[in-house]
Amino acid sequence: LLEPHVASIFDALQIPYTGSNPFTLGLCIDKIRVKKLLSYHGIPTPEWDYIYSLEDDIREDLKYPLIIKPANTDNSIGITNDSVVRNKEELYRQLKKVVEEIGRPALIEEYIEGDEYDVPIIGAEEEDLRILPLSRSIFDNMPEGKWHIYPFEAKYTDDPAYKTIVVQRPPKNIPKKLEALLSEIALDTYNIL
Repeated sequence: LLEPHVASIFDALQIPYTGSNPFTLGLCIDKIRVKKLLSYHGIPTPEWDYIYSLEDDIREDLKYPLIIKPANTDNSIGITNDSVVRNKEELYRQLKKVVEEIGRPALIEEYIEGDEYDVPIIGAEEEDLRILPLSRSIFDNMPEGKWHIYPFEAKYTDDPAYKTIVVQRPPKNIPKKLEALLSEIALDTYNIL
């Protein structure tokens, strides 16, 4: 969570670095603000809501399953297999964990099943931005009972369940139209943030 601070120090010391500037890094940690910006600009995202307190109202039209995330953390901090909920009881259990135990606001999103794509972008100015080859994570071999997500355990532990995720760089056999659409959405998002 200190990435924006490190980038600020580099800027102050005029040390070159790769990655986003301090403002963008700080902004992207705030998932609620990012979702508001993306929604405002018509970028497709799952339907969503958020709470700061367990007394806050939640949209009734959200469809289960939902995924509950701490709204201002990064790198899957606070996200576990239990973060995906199937009913109101699981929803409030997970909201309590995020808001009271972790001490963060909660982002509530409709869960989307499917492959996950990463769209790397290189460049510094709008005229020299380039999309590098995409990567695709396929969750088809995950053990039963594991949601198809990248929780904290997948990134920072040796849990064998997450060793079954197949990562293709570049993705195989995806339609060019899908690749172009993903690239366009990623560039639009990049320029907004």
